Amino acid sequence: MKRFWMSCCLTLGCGVFAAEGVRVEESFGFDPEDSTRYVQAAIDSGAEEVVIGKKETPWIITPVKGRSNLRLVLEKGVKILAKKGEFRGVADSMFRFEFATNVFIDGRGAVLQMHKADYQKPPYAKAEWRSCLDFTSCENVTIQGVKAIKSGGDGLYLGDRTDGNPCRDFIVRKCIFESNHRQGISVISADNLLIEDCIMRGTCGTAPQDGLDFEPNKATDRLTRCVVRRCRFENNKGAGIDIHPVPSRSSTIPIDITVEDCVSTGNRYGAVYSGFTGKDLVTGRVRFIRCVFERECGAAVGVFNKPARSVSLHFEDCAFLSNCAVSAVESDMLFDMQGSKDETTDGVFFSNLKIVQSIRRPWFLIRGNGSIVKGVRTVFGDVEVVDAGGRTRRRNLDVAFWSRDVASEGVRMADLQK
Repeated sequence: MKRFWMSCCLTLGCGVFAAEGVRVEESFGFDPEDSTRYVQAAIDSGAEEVVIGKKETPWIITPVKGRSNLRLVLEKGVKILAKKGEFRGVADSMFRFEFATNVFIDGRGAVLQMHKADYQKPPYAKAEWRSCLDFTSCENVTIQGVKAIKSGGDGLYLGDRTDGNPCRDFIVRKCIFESNHRQGISVISADNLLIEDCIMRGTCGTAPQDGLDFEPNKATDRLTRCVVRRCRFENNKGAGIDIHPVPSRSSTIPIDITVEDCVSTGNRYGAVYSGFTGKDLVTGRVRFIRCVFERECGAAVGVFNKPARSVSLHFEDCAFLSNCAVSAVESDMLFDMQGSKDETTDGVFFSNLKIVQSIRRPWFLIRGNGSIVKGVRTVFGDVEVVDAGGRTRRRNLDVAFWSRDVASEGVRMADLQK
């Protein structure tokens, strides 16, 4: 009878938790040395809402596993810190969600912090997957108001654990991803993703070291209905935003990414697209709308290995301002086929693009042999260039332009340097 009564109490207790929600420190406990067991127990209780309250010292945790139907509230001023000496597994992350649905993380400015410098040397095995937040094959998720810093991988990772199960219906809003090891955010596979009003800055550790990286692992991964809006990419050692669909093929669902009203500044490059050549190419469209790329160390935009038959790139009402701060031999736009002998980077469209230069140099550089450069046919649009002396030139990029003005060496354009 006693065992039956205890079982009923536990069941009723979980029911109360599920209906009313719980505060971790009140219902389960707090340990300034390690609160993992309390945070995990609160999540496992089945409570619809789990609240982590502000304490005088950080919440110290080892890896925690999330679940479906969870609203995780981190009260203002909360700091959750990875436990020193832990996270020895190469993919150990602070919070991991797999195949979870209906998740809402309300950060309210709370900080998730790891120990990046520790993971970059022995006794830790070299790795790039120790993230603050790791979501794989999850659906209907919102993350807002979180600051994820100094991870051993990404601030946020969105992946696909099995073929054809991307993260879906995903919102990341008003978050900061700072000083992470690999990326601020890595998007491996996502459908209907919105990243809005976020900052991705100071990524430095292991390549590619971007603010935001769209990089599928396999042809079944997808990058569809992805929107990046009013975000900032600042001082990342790699690109501000990188689109790298090298494993994608013609069987891949066409890529659909829109980046609008964003600012990129102080990165190695502003935006980079890296594809591949061959017959089996992914298709789709990437649009940059009203974006500003300013004071980048190198090119505002770099396009590598993107034939016209592949994804089309569109830059609409964008501005490239005072870029190539490191070297005058670089250009605002860089096209590079990286050794291809039979194709050129093509299929790029500009509408009302403005380039303002702070030093005298070419604004467009195409790397490749002469035949590749002369093969450019579908890089179209209107461009206004204001050089370092204040002179304004307007160029209409069309078939006639490419036939007339391309230098035979393929490393500069004669007309654009006059």
